[in-house]
Amino acid sequence: MKLTDIKADWSKYDCRPTWCVVNSRELSYILGVSHQTINNWKMRGVLPETKKHKNLIGNCNYWTIASIKSLIENKTETDIHFEWAERWLPNSREDFKSLGQVEYLVNHTYDLFSISKPRVPADFN
Repeated sequence: MKLTDIKADWSKYDCRPTWCVVNSRELSYILGVSHQTINNWKMRGVLPETKKHKNLIGNCNYWTIASIKSLIENKTETDIHFEWAERWLPNSREDFKSLGQVEYLVNHTYDLFSISKPRVPADFN
């Protein structure tokens, strides 16, 4: 089974910014495979590098949504980020000159509405 053949179900994670992380259990749900398959793919190097997050402690693997989507959809992570921004932040291609500006706006919105989710790559080691 190739990752490009998988029909990923992102419905529960659609509005989450693409630089956020998903853990191995969430990824198994998204890809519709078992948790053991995710672990096998990680060990065989099929999946991208895992990310370490300073606020999330424990023996758990995390991947950015963009890294998984770019692997499945054969797009760059930057394109994945801008696709998310265009969908959730109207006219973002014209208004924002960099992904840093998009991340700043999303982080400010998260802080304003007291949303607590891992959200920026700067939190990674």
